[in-house]
Amino acid sequence: MNTIFRIKTYQLGYNFYKKYLWASLFITILLVFFKIPFVLLLFCKLALTTLLFFVYCETSLAQTLVFYMNFGVSKLRLFIVFFLIDVLSSTVIFLINGLV
Repeated sequence: MNTIFRIKTYQLGYNFYKKYLWASLFITILLVFFKIPFVLLLFCKLALTTLLFFVYCETSLAQTLVFYMNFGVSKLRLFIVFFLIDVLSSTVIFLINGLV
């Protein structure tokens, strides 16, 4: 079965995401505070995730991804799950701000 559909992949992705949770929430709240449109918010999150992906792939930080690769999760899948979790949290914050 494809690893993107396994629960373990999402658990590992969240484990990786926890390191960047506060920074991501701060960026989201800052963008929502300045009333940035949702599409632009998602584009910003995609750009930052892509930048983080290249930083991990091109520097010595790539060694830290060995843990996830040992579980059968590739770098690309890990960052896709990272982006999905980030989009989900950003959507919740955006919707909460719209209701308040």
